Amino acid sequence: MELICPYCHFSKDVPDSEIISNTTLVICPRCNQRFDPNSMGKKLELAESSPEFEFISEDPAASDEKKDQPSFSPWEKRSELGLWRAIFQTIKDVMLSPDTFFNSTFMDGYKESLAFGLLIGSLGSMIGFFWQFLIFSGGISLAIQPLIGKLTIGMIFLLLIAFVPIFIIFKILFTSLFIHILLRLVRSGENGYEATFRVISYSQAAQIIGLIPFIGSIVSFIWIFIIQIVGLREVHQTSYLKIIIAFMIPVFILLFLGILAILIPVIMLI
Repeated sequence: MELICPYCHFSKDVPDSEIISNTTLVICPRCNQRFDPNSMGKKLELAESSPEFEFISEDPAASDEKKDQPSFSPWEKRSELGLWRAIFQTIKDVMLSPDTFFNSTFMDGYKESLAFGLLIGSLGSMIGFFWQFLIFSGGISLAIQPLIGKLTIGMIFLLLIAFVPIFIIFKILFTSLFIHILLRLVRSGENGYEATFRVISYSQAAQIIGLIPFIGSIVSFIWIFIIQIVGLREVHQTSYLKIIIAFMIPVFILLFLGILAILIPVIMLI
């Protein structure tokens, strides 16, 4: 059997008699990468060097059980994966498969999820704000010129950008608390505030769409909303109906207050 490493393309003919039965992984002797000999699949962690291909056999039942166990998010494993790869993989997982991401990752406190939300949320918001600033900079300058005196439009932009991280932190904390209260009103959110907080923090991954000029902010808002609905369902093991009802409560309250604001003056006139 000829084995070819999909990473460094090292190849070698290996006699069938040397291959261990139920082989699930092979370690390349040149680049030390692990790969599936059947699928030549995804890259795994580095292993010890070996003079020849090394075969690793696992019990299929144990392998399936391990696969179903939760693990830390790529962001929380950035010391192993590297910063940029961890960021990219986390953004990809959250945006494209939020159900799998939130169903298969451990909850490990607030710090890591907040750090990710702050980083990506601030970056996306800054870039989205930049595009909006280009459109409305003339009108903004005329409107606030009496208040800012001799500050240039560039200095105003930098000052506003400096407040973005503070705004993102407040946004994550307030949104998490507000949504968790709404979830409790519909008898959901049993897994606690931390689970809700992680969903809101990691949903900021969609802020990266703010890189798209002008329409990025709108698209990211919709995408974040979808991620939060899916993520909250997974972490709290509840139904989509309860999540949607919880999100609609503020809308119902505003509609009720709006109707009252219209009816009260009419009633008073009568």
